[in-house]
Amino acid sequence: MTMDAVLVTTSRRPGEAETKRAVRYAKALHTHYLEREAAPSWSELWRCGESLLGRPPKGFVVVGKGQLFIQTPIGPLHYHPGMALHRVAALRRGEADIMTTTVMHLEPGDRVLDCTAGLGADAVTAAYAVGPAGRVTALERIGALALLLKVGLKTYGGDNRALISAMRRVRVRHASYRDYLARCRPGEYDIVYFDPMFTKPVAGSSGIAPLRTVADHSQLTGDVLQMAGQIARRAVVVKDRYGGYYMTKWTWDEIIGGRHSRIVYCLRRAADTGH
Repeated sequence: MTMDAVLVTTSRRPGEAETKRAVRYAKALHTHYLEREAAPSWSELWRCGESLLGRPPKGFVVVGKGQLFIQTPIGPLHYHPGMALHRVAALRRGEADIMTTTVMHLEPGDRVLDCTAGLGADAVTAAYAVGPAGRVTALERIGALALLLKVGLKTYGGDNRALISAMRRVRVRHASYRDYLARCRPGEYDIVYFDPMFTKPVAGSSGIAPLRTVADHSQLTGDVLQMAGQIARRAVVVKDRYGGYYMTKWTWDEIIGGRHSRIVYCLRRAADTGH
């Protein structure tokens, strides 16, 4: 994978363990490690980063004692399960979740490929729905985000056993969905899911602003959708805003949501692919 203009550093007074971990992460991400002593302030770090890259960095993976986050130009990005907290709780109460229940009809043992993981809220909710017998693989093209998600899912604590068990079962892969789909077998997953970054943010979603600065903004293309249709045994699902680019660009078997919702799920069933 190529460098994503995200560098690695430590907190201001790192121990030996944090420094070694930061160096290891930089090597894994094929990027630069900047010693914090050489640039103790954020302004100095950004200047050093720009000098190394020849352009402003998108952010820094920051390794501290018991913490990992991404510092972006507009603020820090920490791992948090987000809406998965509430969605898993609702499923435990027997309530419906629009994505996993109404759209995907997930059942224990199903296999789901989330091609655009981000911070993994959809993947975690799907992992709860498919249970220990199922499988959820979450792809993230941006290495720093894949690292943040992998570490977050592994280390997030608390007494919510159902949520944490689902988090631990998500398999995170640092990969582009195009490359990963090319290696999959026909019908390998029941559902293939895409949640591309919206070209125009949904009103009220300012909480994910730091995520947008480092996320992959690549546009989903028709040939990738066709590849996904060969991999999905039941359906390909694309999330979009109501009236958005993907909703209006292609023909869908079903569109769920809209009018009274800002979000829609566009389905292309796999019946036509022979699975």
